[in-house]
Amino acid sequence: MDIGKVLSGLYASEIPGGIAWVPDGGFDWWVGSIEFENASARGGEETVEEAAQAMHAAALRLFPESEYARKFDIELKEKETRALIMRIKTVRAKTGCGLKEAKVACEANATTEGAIQMIRRNAEARVKELEAACRRQVENIERWMKTGEPAGPKESKAIYEQLKAALRAVED
Repeated sequence: MDIGKVLSGLYASEIPGGIAWVPDGGFDWWVGSIEFENASARGGEETVEEAAQAMHAAALRLFPESEYARKFDIELKEKETRALIMRIKTVRAKTGCGLKEAKVACEANATTEGAIQMIRRNAEARVKELEAACRRQVENIERWMKTGEPAGPKESKAIYEQLKAALRAVED
């Protein structure tokens, strides 16, 4: 975390804070009102980056309604959105699935690999549904060819609905 960004953000939000270099090593920092123990935090870190991170975390915890916290929340959401878009693009490239399916899989899985596996499992299930519908239709046609009697309206409609559902699943 950049110390300049943290200090500028705290200043712009009128949140008191400071950092000091300690001659024997490390950095002391504080955020909030020194007069009120429950509205402040302080500590010491080995590096300026660790001090910046600690100040940032303290500011978010102590001042969750501040402009500083709101700006951080917006930046975090933008970063998460960019990461999700990249995951969706990767999943689509590796699986050939549609945008909607990739988005759903990425939102349901923490990793890109998990999303890819979910899509592959779903595809396998859709193929099995289509295969079952086709087998049922072939059996119906073979019975008709053997006996000369077509399926009744109920069975024909059930086979038709099964085929339609399987095809819709494959198209999605």
